[in-house]
Amino acid sequence: MKHVLLIEPDRPLAKSLVRQFGEAGYSVHVAAGAAQAIDLADQTRPDVVVLELHIPGHNGVEFLHEFSSYYDWQSIPIVVYSFLAPDVLERFRPALERLGCKAFVSKTRQQFGSLLAACEQATAANVTT
Repeated sequence: MKHVLLIEPDRPLAKSLVRQFGEAGYSVHVAAGAAQAIDLADQTRPDVVVLELHIPGHNGVEFLHEFSSYYDWQSIPIVVYSFLAPDVLERFRPALERLGCKAFVSKTRQQFGSLLAACEQATAANVTT
């Protein structure tokens, strides 16, 4: 069973994603913000992180800087799942990729299937490297 660390401040959306990931055979730990996410990553060692860039306390980029500073976590793929428009995500893609992001899914256009496919692809690529 693959383990997802979901960083999502929207509780109803997080609850829905937990259910959907569970139906797809994943276990999920949810963090509403960066500090909680760091604690959960330390406790659970996720296979993939799903990150909303707009999180309380830190923004997603600050979280990525901290997360990528831990050597043991540098191989954990990160999937950005954000309300940012696809063209905005694309503009920031090179910088986010340098911080460990492997896939980008916009909440504005994509359904759960796109997010699940991105997680599957990110974790599959991580196993082969």
